[in-house]
Amino acid sequence: MATGLLGRVLSMALTLLATPILIRQLGTEGFGLCMAITSTLAMLSISNLGLSSGLQNALLGENSPARRQQLISTTAFIVVGCCLVLLLLGGVFGSRIDWTRVFPPSTDRFSAEIPAAVGYAFLGILVAIILTPMSAICAVRQEVHKVNLAIAASAGLGAVSSAAAASAGWGLKGAAAGAALGQAGFLLGWSLHYLSASELAEFRPRWKHVRREAAHELLRRSGFFLLVQVAMLGIVQADALIILHFLRAEEVTPYNVAQKVAGVLLSLYALLTPPLWAAYGNARAADDYSWVERSHRRMQRLVLASYGVVLLGLWLAGPFLLRWWVGVDAAPTPWLLVGVAMVAGLRIWTDVHGVLLNSFEEFRPLMINLIVHPVVTLAVGLTLVTRIGVQGLVVGGLLGYVAFIAWFAPIATARLIARLRAAQQPAAIPSTTTT
Repeated sequence: MATGLLGRVLSMALTLLATPILIRQLGTEGFGLCMAITSTLAMLSISNLGLSSGLQNALLGENSPARRQQLISTTAFIVVGCCLVLLLLGGVFGSRIDWTRVFPPSTDRFSAEIPAAVGYAFLGILVAIILTPMSAICAVRQEVHKVNLAIAASAGLGAVSSAAAASAGWGLKGAAAGAALGQAGFLLGWSLHYLSASELAEFRPRWKHVRREAAHELLRRSGFFLLVQVAMLGIVQADALIILHFLRAEEVTPYNVAQKVAGVLLSLYALLTPPLWAAYGNARAADDYSWVERSHRRMQRLVLASYGVVLLGLWLAGPFLLRWWVGVDAAPTPWLLVGVAMVAGLRIWTDVHGVLLNSFEEFRPLMINLIVHPVVTLAVGLTLVTRIGVQGLVVGGLLGYVAFIAWFAPIATARLIARLRAAQQPAAIPSTTTT
């Protein structure tokens, strides 16, 4: 936990340093375009097919080193194949797309740089997809803190690299290259170093261990997580592209600044959920359901109490601090800031329940809700964005969570806990007394 917290603090500090520099160098238009490109290309991460979480659940329930190697090797084979398909499609169609129509600029200043920026962001996403097995490997070895530290450090390095490239006069394409390749390059180097340890031989993917039955098991376990990824990407990553098309590139910047604040909050609370996933999995294997129930209730109380304080602090001090940090033109309004933070809070609340359901592979209760949720969120956002501006996306996000997820997730976990409690109670011993 301490290592993960150190990594998050480091990442946040570097991001706080880099963001105002990037805004000053690119202006609100260039910064908005850069964020829209990187967030939109991040949608390609669904090409990992949800295998990161599916592999984690499979490994947590498997004690055979040989079987673990088969699962990891098969996952690596699948994601590399997905990346090769994406690379082929990018090579065939990338040069034929008018990227200025996909990411329309407000002026001609950045028009010539947009295709190159898209290319660099694309390469960064490919590397991230290839590294899909790493978080599951760290989770099964109870070393989630290490991958958390690496991810946080890479994010901070990407932010600093992006700001440095823009400051060197390399413009939008340099900023995109620094963000994508700096982050991806660090994660790739760290992953290779981590897997080079002699005790990790069983976790290194090898072609000879790829198995068709392992692929079937992994894809079966990963289907729900792919659905979750699609839902979250449709809600979170599409916002910048919607603003770019229905408003202006400059409008992306204050919205993204508010999202960065929300991202800091999500990052801090995310320190708790990955270790809990592994812990719930181990408790499930040991049939220690009473511990599961106690831990889940503590998490609920912690999130509710602490996040109320966070929202109050953002309302009182957030606008002033953000104007000082990024300048008046890039700072979000108080309503936008608190609204985006409230959406993040509902996501954290959902994650608290989702991590318990996921660790017990209880997917069906939320399946329909997760399908309807992004559809309603995007429909409301698209309807309102041209009428009330970026606040329309916030309203869509709030309605989507409140109507379909935030109230139902606690009910689903309560039902699961009730079943676990009943399963752990000793069966009644039949009476042998005769009358």
